Amino acid sequence: THLHGDVTLIGTPDYGLEGCPPGYYNSPVIVRRDDPRTTLADFEEARFAYNETGSQSGFASIYNTVKPQGFWFADRVHSGGHVASAQMVAEGRAELAALDAVTWKLIQRYDGFAADLRVLDWTKPTPGLPYIAAAGADQTGMFAAVREAIGGLAAEDRDALSLRGFVAIPAQDYLAEKWNVNAARHAGGWTRHDSNIGPAPEHQHQLRISRIIPRGEQARS
Repeated sequence: THLHGDVTLIGTPDYGLEGCPPGYYNSPVIVRRDDPRTTLADFEEARFAYNETGSQSGFASIYNTVKPQGFWFADRVHSGGHVASAQMVAEGRAELAALDAVTWKLIQRYDGFAADLRVLDWTKPTPGLPYIAAAGADQTGMFAAVREAIGGLAAEDRDALSLRGFVAIPAQDYLAEKWNVNAARHAGGWTRHDSNIGPAPEHQHQLRISRIIPRGEQARS
């Protein structure tokens, strides 16, 4: 949303996520499968892994879920990416993390450590990551071209990408979430409690490899 006014909002891919309107997404809050705790409140003192403070799916979504319950995670570890966050939880280096729902689908499909994880809870749906172009771009023409391209994908490619379509979400719907993201970043950002434990080199490599999908589609962060 910080680019509003400097770019053209073209449209938003729809991944057909359960419980979400077209073009929207949410975040599974994942924990170890053998962790007996059953509610977010049970994890108040837990170590939370996040990809970055500017992330809606990995940071703001869960901040705005638990803050109304009267707490925020004092023990936080910066992983640098969703896959790294999930692996940290699986390996016991963190106790929970929020991921974007599409990344979680791909982790379940491609990463063996997913078997050691379960979903504790889900955050509320918000508009998904949009496609943008330079300011002044032909939004109508580009929207039609992208929608046609997605519609023309072979079934196996659509399945690999989890793509279901391309939709128009008004800019004001994104701007409505701007306060939530900014509030999370400001109030829950870097403090002395945070640990900057990024993924080890092999985890960084896995982040790239596990997200490679057909025909050059850029991996989500």
